[in-house]
Amino acid sequence: MSIAVRCRVCGQQFAVEGQAAGTAARCPACGTSNEVPAGAGTFDAQTFGAGTLDPAPAQPPAFNPYQAPATGDAPVRVLPPGVRPHRGGTVMAMGIVSCSVAAIGAIICSLLLLVSLPLGIVSWIMARNDLREMAAGTMDVSGRGQTMTGMITGIIATALSALVLFVMLAIFVLYAVIIAASAAR
Repeated sequence: MSIAVRCRVCGQQFAVEGQAAGTAARCPACGTSNEVPAGAGTFDAQTFGAGTLDPAPAQPPAFNPYQAPATGDAPVRVLPPGVRPHRGGTVMAMGIVSCSVAAIGAIICSLLLLVSLPLGIVSWIMARNDLREMAAGTMDVSGRGQTMTGMITGIIATALSALVLFVMLAIFVLYAVIIAASAAR
């Protein structure tokens, strides 16, 4: 005897052997793994196609936004015409790198600050322009959080680099003045 199983994804009804009760069976139509009910009634497999079971639903089940996509079915996000994809990941990475380099440069008082300063400025400007485009509706808004992170870290890197470079320059000038004063004696 066989057990009738209805696929939870495509609604296709199929039969499995009675020994499969309580296990999982793959739908022959879509390949989804379905649980075979343990207490289900069995039937003669020859009458399966003779209308003894409920007919398959006329329409596929409604779209469930919370259901995980089937393997190989990655959701594709289609942007409306005239809307560019966001650069949030790029802007955020530039901001984080510039902030990290600025922190390292500040700790060891090195010329790494000359790298972090322009990188932070570029990150800040790119983020500002992208946020304006998102507000205008010409850029995908799903990257707004990443873009904001890139802008904030770019601002921090720019401020830190400029401050430490200013302090290093002031120390250098002070040192030069002290050397010049001691040489004049």
